[in-house]
Amino acid sequence: MIKNGTDKSELKTLLYKNYRGFRECYKYFSGIDPVASLPAINTLNYTAWVQEGCPGLVDNITLKLADTDLEFIATNAGKSSKRNPANYLVRHNIMEVFARIAKTKYLTNAGEASTYAEAM
Repeated sequence: MIKNGTDKSELKTLLYKNYRGFRECYKYFSGIDPVASLPAINTLNYTAWVQEGCPGLVDNITLKLADTDLEFIATNAGKSSKRNPANYLVRHNIMEVFARIAKTKYLTNAGEASTYAEAM
């Protein structure tokens, strides 16, 4: 997803600092509707998280709800396995989907950031 090595390491550092918040939100939303006793987030719970848990993220100008759904699909495309069910996000997908959303909102549409770390 990220080709620039410096940009990738800056984003990893930023995500590492904020990992606890991502993990706690993941635990809450994945516990609502687990799949086969595996904590995972389906599309409906993901949409609720984006709308309720991240107020102001979807502004219908630089980011629409449909954009977040496309990022959900892009994050999960072709990665189905026993521990990563199709059409669900597991723990390691959460940071990727939010990095993709940040890219769409702040790098691509708004042009407010020049790196992924700035966009996050």
